[in-house]
Amino acid sequence: MNDASTPPTAENAQIALAHKLQLRDENVRRLRQGLIALAAISVILFVGFLIFTALSGNVNRSRDVVKGNDLVIENPRFIGHSRKGGTVTVTAAQAKRALGNVGGIVELSKPKMTTSSGAEVYGDSGKWNQATQELSLENQVVMIHKKGQRASAQHAFWRPETGTIEFLGGVIITVGDGSAISNRLNFDANGGVISGDGGVQITLPFGVANSEVYEYYPETQRFKLRGNAKMIFKRRQ
Repeated sequence: MNDASTPPTAENAQIALAHKLQLRDENVRRLRQGLIALAAISVILFVGFLIFTALSGNVNRSRDVVKGNDLVIENPRFIGHSRKGGTVTVTAAQAKRALGNVGGIVELSKPKMTTSSGAEVYGDSGKWNQATQELSLENQVVMIHKKGQRASAQHAFWRPETGTIEFLGGVIITVGDGSAISNRLNFDANGGVISGDGGVQITLPFGVANSEVYEYYPETQRFKLRGNAKMIFKRRQ
């Protein structure tokens, strides 16, 4: 008995066509999902790159300001006032302050103080107290005043309560046609009396004087000596 194949009917043809269409739709759907996924990944990578770039930029900029536990400022400028009405301007090559010490001590590198009366004081290092507006200068301190006075010492301190600059350690000051050596010097930033004490030696054109304390009056350019004062006059030639 021979088997005869049954010719495809219209119903079978429709089923086959529907199956093909279903496969095509499935492939299109998968392709669409793949494209959407690729687009999403691209967006995520791009946004991530932007965020990384921004964060990297902030870190680099913050390194110029924050170093370890310190806030570091290049070329800072501070303004201070004395109770007598005088003002001082403090600048430096660099200022450094602990992050948690807001309004406290600021360490200075190569500080310079300028007073409203015309004095400029320099030092290798120093400290500025933001709360009290006091300044200390250390190591090879030099003062130059517009009126001609010049002083050098190891340490100097700005006293806003009195408007004076206190110099300590091997102080030498040149005033008028003379000079004075002492262990300590009080310089009135407003142009008042200059005084020194401890190991005083005054050198003048006509001789050398020693005492415990001296005062110098800028208006009259005269010295006043107190405490075991003695004078050795130069011989006329």
